Amino acid sequence: MKKYEETSIDFKIEKGIPIPLAQGIYPFSKMVVGDSFHFDLEKILTVRNSSYSWVSRFGKGKKFLIKKVVEKGKVVGRCWRIK
Repeated sequence: MKKYEETSIDFKIEKGIPIPLAQGIYPFSKMVVGDSFHFDLEKILTVRNSSYSWVSRFGKGKKFLIKKVVEKGKVVGRCWRIK
């Protein structure tokens, strides 16, 4: 069996560095009840899944509604924060 040699790479260990907040593509963390944003319709499943994932990890008690809507004669997706 081949043994692995320990390499001598020096790492500087630092203390007190804050962990950055999760930043995603969509602005769920910045939204208050009544806020919404629109997106291309082909992203509707991605936005829906991302909102569920975000709520389960960071937004307990918050709720989003994702719907198809017509804006300026074009069908788009829109996400509202409802709770």
